Amino acid sequence: MARYDAMAELLTTTTTYDDLGVPSKTTTARAVYANERTLGATAYYAAAQAGSHPTAMLQIRRCDYRDETKLRYLGKALSVTRVQRTPDYVVLTCE
Repeated sequence: MARYDAMAELLTTTTTYDDLGVPSKTTTARAVYANERTLGATAYYAAAQAGSHPTAMLQIRRCDYRDETKLRYLGKALSVTRVQRTPDYVVLTCE
């Protein structure tokens, strides 16, 4: 796929410590191009029976993904629950 229909922000949280050892968390957002995929009814209901409620399925380029576990899509903060890798793309299932 050469064209993308959406943007997502992959979120990375880093913890730094000051001179007194007090932790401070910083979240960095990195914008990537994405294609929204449809989640089939069978997969949706199977996930719901397992206690998961997927809300978005996004395809991004594999070189853009660095094993982030959180992202922001359409103004919502989501957690990545499943990662499917192909040679060129990564499909992220999020809730």
